[in-house]
Amino acid sequence: MNIPTNVIDTVAQGHKRDARVVSFSVEDGTEPGDNFMSVMYRVRIDITTLELNDKRILEEEAETLHVMLKCLPCDPLCTAIVEDSNSFEKELGMYTRIFQAMIAFQESKGLMESEIFKGWPHLYAADDGNDFKFLAMQDLQFLGFKMMERSSMLDLLHTRAVLKGLASFHALSFAMFHGDYDLILSGYPFLKEMMFRPTLEVTTSQQSFVQMAFSSVSSILRDAGEVDAAEAWENLNEELNYFERMHNLVGSKVKNAVIGFGDCWKNNILFSYDSQGNLKESSVKFVDFQLARVCCRAIDVGYFLYTSVEIDILNENEEQILRFYHEEFKSFLRKLGFNPKQFGLTWKKFLKEYQDYRLYGVMLGLMLSPALYPDTNDLNGLNGRFDNTNENVICTKEEEVICTTDTAEMGKGLQHSVITERIRLIATKHLSLCEMQMI
Repeated sequence: MNIPTNVIDTVAQGHKRDARVVSFSVEDGTEPGDNFMSVMYRVRIDITTLELNDKRILEEEAETLHVMLKCLPCDPLCTAIVEDSNSFEKELGMYTRIFQAMIAFQESKGLMESEIFKGWPHLYAADDGNDFKFLAMQDLQFLGFKMMERSSMLDLLHTRAVLKGLASFHALSFAMFHGDYDLILSGYPFLKEMMFRPTLEVTTSQQSFVQMAFSSVSSILRDAGEVDAAEAWENLNEELNYFERMHNLVGSKVKNAVIGFGDCWKNNILFSYDSQGNLKESSVKFVDFQLARVCCRAIDVGYFLYTSVEIDILNENEEQILRFYHEEFKSFLRKLGFNPKQFGLTWKKFLKEYQDYRLYGVMLGLMLSPALYPDTNDLNGLNGRFDNTNENVICTKEEEVICTTDTAEMGKGLQHSVITERIRLIATKHLSLCEMQMI
């Protein structure tokens, strides 16, 4: 499998129509195991507007583009999930249609440039063709954005920064469609829920993934000595129609609907800091919208809290955290010219919404922990990369970068001291909060 040279040309010309590529280099864009439904490459492209045989090119300093190139995974299981869930088309639609509409909507409401929410990277080019599907986005690293260390959970300050951005993102689509579920889907049908389908539509690859995740959590709990919790989890697996329940939570019509992020966990969030290393609360960028959907706000909020935030912080500050999100949501709605009271968006109703949909966050917080926080040594080459040497590949315009594939098992090499404890605490202290939802 190759990265076609015409892809590099397309990206360059997405920045400037008359751009010509002088040279480019490619390296791994993320650590092994950071992405399960895509492969990311960091690409540097030197461009010029001169003819490549023009002698002046030797004297002119080329313009450099720093790009994150997102491609389909090579791992067969991951590829099947991507295709089954229509995830590439979802993300393509988010970048080429929804984000543009969100910016235009804010401009129509008179927001200043500094007030406009743009919590995603700029898109240079994209292609959903059969030969080579890709998204080419601005590399936020060169704007000072950083991803948290994979092994670190988020503290309260980072949690608030994420929820501030998430609240603005949700408020935008709510204001655009007044929370009308059907209206959002009629405008953007590609947002139809595809990851959690009705039971009869569930694919073999999806069933395999879920059973592997249930078994992994059960083994971790037993190894930690939590036999009662393991048995409760195993009974839940037998009694709960997992896909039907999840489909009801994220695939059914809801009041106060928004366009949901879908995969809001810390590896899909980048932060910006000032020169003293202090977090800029209003400078958060979201990436990876492959699981975008129409849903209630609590789906994204719960998923984020149970996959990304220190459990002790959640235990001690849950109401404060939820109130912060709620107030930020209302604040951005007002900025857009909407009165939250007219839509009945009270704290009491949001808290009930969160309680009603808590099961989604808890279940995925448990099931995904082995995959989200493994030892990266055991996940080297999970998705299959175009170059697996971890060395930069310097290319002329005519050269190509070749893919190799090496699949690793999910859940190996867990950081037991951190992740086992997290799974134990969620299973013993939070799963019971969802008891009524499991009946």
